[in-house]
Amino acid sequence: MINNTSIKQFEISLGTNPAVYFPGQAVNGKVILDLERQINIASIQVQCLGFSSWNVHRRTSARHHHCDINSRKETFIDDSETLWENVEGNLQEMPVGQYEFNFNFPLPIDKKLPSSAELMWYDSRIRYCIIATLNDKKKKLYRTVKVFTFLEIIDVNRPQFKAPPPLIEVENTSCCLCYQSLPTLLTISTDRSAYCPGESIKFEVVCDNMTSSRIKYIAAKLARTTDLHVGERTFLHVRHYYSEVRSTEEITGGQSFTWHEASMKIPSLPPSIKSNFITVSYELLIIAKFVHSPNQLASAPITIGSIPLNLQPDPSPPASDVNRLQSANVVFEGCVDDCERNINSKNKFKPFYPVARI
Repeated sequence: MINNTSIKQFEISLGTNPAVYFPGQAVNGKVILDLERQINIASIQVQCLGFSSWNVHRRTSARHHHCDINSRKETFIDDSETLWENVEGNLQEMPVGQYEFNFNFPLPIDKKLPSSAELMWYDSRIRYCIIATLNDKKKKLYRTVKVFTFLEIIDVNRPQFKAPPPLIEVENTSCCLCYQSLPTLLTISTDRSAYCPGESIKFEVVCDNMTSSRIKYIAAKLARTTDLHVGERTFLHVRHYYSEVRSTEEITGGQSFTWHEASMKIPSLPPSIKSNFITVSYELLIIAKFVHSPNQLASAPITIGSIPLNLQPDPSPPASDVNRLQSANVVFEGCVDDCERNINSKNKFKPFYPVARI
């Protein structure tokens, strides 16, 4: 057993700041151990772990406070190495002093891994970390954890993302008991289908108000949808909204209005994610705000990427994508989400995402 007063410092120092990594890069650093008193241990090990998980508690009986607990966990990376050990596996005395042990974990380039994300609710997260432990013969006696950000390469320079997507047309109908149905047609066009944080979605909205009601304004929001999956079934569906902008003109009944050259800047958010248990997707949500009738909605799907536009004209292999990012005019900023709201989480962490400087 190790007395806590024996250890002055036991922590992990990573080789980059901020600690952000892409496929093919290596997570390297050192484990620092500073002893004020000697300890007896069998080994020091370090582990690189990547996983997704969520944990949902639903009350099934208000009277008896029964809860239905559903959880899922998927491991993407689980590599480890021994930094120090007694050759015979027995406990060995480690004298007072400071020790440093280097480690290096190459991240796979041929395996698709989802980006880091702390999703605020239901302990849902995709997390990558380094774990160091002091061990005796049978168990771990002491451990320290360092979380880092991993980003899947989603390059918005690729042709399928740069080309303007097809127009989105949505016809909505307001129905009153006393009157026949009255349609409103919303048409959305965007300059491309994928963006990096820091870039702006440039869009145009055409609203044909064929009703007799007045529309106070047209609003646009960036909507993020988080789906928690059990097999092929979506167990939970959560939405968050960001960066609302509004038009300045009212639209009377029977009038057509075009919202020209509208734009919305994307804050520091996780890239689009698709894994077995967690999916994160985005859309540009358009809202026609009626004065005396229900709002009318339309949306266009949006991909959030990790490599910003116009760094190179042609798509390149992943390693070159990372080189382009390093030479781009970007900064890494903490996610705008309040990750501290994930009240059941331990070792709270705010991921960093590339934000284009434009």
